[in-house]
Amino acid sequence: LREEWKTLGEAVQGRAARPLVTIGPEEPINNAIVQFKRLGISQLPVHDGSRYVGSLTESHVITALTSGEGGIEQLVRTVMGAPFPSLSASASLHDGVHAMGAEFNALIVSTPGGDHIVSKHDLLAQDLTGIRAQREAAEQPGAVRLRGGRELLGGQAGADEGVFF
Repeated sequence: LREEWKTLGEAVQGRAARPLVTIGPEEPINNAIVQFKRLGISQLPVHDGSRYVGSLTESHVITALTSGEGGIEQLVRTVMGAPFPSLSASASLHDGVHAMGAEFNALIVSTPGGDHIVSKHDLLAQDLTGIRAQREAAEQPGAVRLRGGRELLGGQAGADEGVFF
């Protein structure tokens, strides 16, 4: 994960102006399908107006639609999974990844400005963006190629310098 991100708060810092999108447990799953398509997302926290009571993913919806038990009018509460883990903005990225484990693909990050969702995909996409930027920087004049195809700017391998691969 990106070394400049030390906390989950730093990972969601650019999202402060965007409110967290949720769905209610008494809404039909059709509303979730609309949100998934409209926003290009694959999961939603389920919020009952006072707390998170579940999670809804594309997998939950597909399973519900193929079960033959009510179609798109089924209520979210009948198909939702357990709530996403929730951590404070001061929690480390490592704590966030550990909290998601194998069961969840996302978690809720509570910040003073409101809650935000962070997915494994978000973390991976940001990490790849960081790697891409490092590669571009390594292509600058003065970069030194190290064993294994690695490059380092400045030509010296100091303890705090970034290694590019």
